[in-house]
Amino acid sequence: MLPHEPRRVSISSLRECTQDHKVVLIPPWPHYRTLFISRFLANADEGLLYSQMPPDASIAGWMTALLGQVRTVIPEFGAKLAALLTADNAAPGEFGAVLGADLNAIATQPLLLFIDEFDPLVWADDMPSFLETLVDALGNSVKIVLSTRMQSYHPFTKVVANGIAVILGIEWERNNLHFVVETQPKPQLEIYGFGKPRTLVNGHEIVQWEGMLPKLLFYYLADHRLVTRDEVFADFWPKVSTKDATDIFHVTKHKVTEVLSRPLGNRPLDLTQYTQGFYVPSSLFIRHYDVAGFEAAVERAQSVESDAERETYAQTALSLYKGPFLEGLNTPWIIERREELTRLHGEAYIIMGRVHCAQRNLNESAAAYEEALKVLPMREDVQRELIRCYLQMGDVAKAQKQLAAIEDKAYRKVGVRPTPASLELRELVASATD
Repeated sequence: MLPHEPRRVSISSLRECTQDHKVVLIPPWPHYRTLFISRFLANADEGLLYSQMPPDASIAGWMTALLGQVRTVIPEFGAKLAALLTADNAAPGEFGAVLGADLNAIATQPLLLFIDEFDPLVWADDMPSFLETLVDALGNSVKIVLSTRMQSYHPFTKVVANGIAVILGIEWERNNLHFVVETQPKPQLEIYGFGKPRTLVNGHEIVQWEGMLPKLLFYYLADHRLVTRDEVFADFWPKVSTKDATDIFHVTKHKVTEVLSRPLGNRPLDLTQYTQGFYVPSSLFIRHYDVAGFEAAVERAQSVESDAERETYAQTALSLYKGPFLEGLNTPWIIERREELTRLHGEAYIIMGRVHCAQRNLNESAAAYEEALKVLPMREDVQRELIRCYLQMGDVAKAQKQLAAIEDKAYRKVGVRPTPASLELRELVASATD
């Protein structure tokens, strides 16, 4: 788990840092994404709107998605945009102009539109003209925030240089997350550990690792935010002398630095820095790690009090989990870590099941419990909750089948005695068949 997570996003600091700019660029920060989503979705009445750009979308495809997303909060939004979407071959500049006009029409107070996952790879060359016409059309009450990994290079260079856009970073004090202006943006390191592992530096994927050992060491150091040299040696070279392990470690770590530096013109940037006996993440990168975001979201889902927040954080965790940790790599530390994250994945489904049950969304609750039991089949408490859910739905046959599964998996295979709670449930299922 992350040792510290800010609890509040300072929207006021964002507005203060960007008062002279209508377009704001910020890094995606997956492990803070939940903070943004929950803050923006909960505060539409304060002039905060949230939208997410579909992957690989054309400009028309993105505008269609944005129109639908904003209309869920403000149904009257987008008359001009909707009309333009019916036209053939509309230019990027036209979309910028009508989007600006439609935003002005709903800006009865200062309006901030947050666009998540903004990566217009399909139409990147047309983006400067889109942004220029958008800014020209926007009134002084409207601001656009783009969360994008492309902020430090083309096609944003022009719009930043001419003052149309400003780049923000973050700093935090205890539980508050603040925004600060970045005069020299740091490289963006994106690490995806769920499913097939992927790493990108400033949007360029690393495909050549110079061997398996540098790749494994990279993901190990990325996943261990605070680790000693002895811990690395124990996980990688337990039967090698300290001297030989030291030599192998430093040679391999140097290769990792070379691999990460290539997309930056071979400007050397180390993944970690050494301080007080520990290797910690380097301050030279802005690091985005989906696993860290997943763990933080599950932790928050387990600790918050309201069902709405629990659902938001649990859903964020489930959206980040794209498959088993470092799929295809199978060293002992990876297998152990994979099992730990798999358990957390199941916990996220359990939280969703309980939230839906409290809301009386029984079909959704049952579906979440079923997914949880695929991951955590021995959780008898979840089995019981699923049975109760089936009974409330009136599906006695499924309740009977699930009760039989408890007795088969727990009692016959493991040899444990039925718990009093399960015995009571057996009687409840039996009475439902009468």
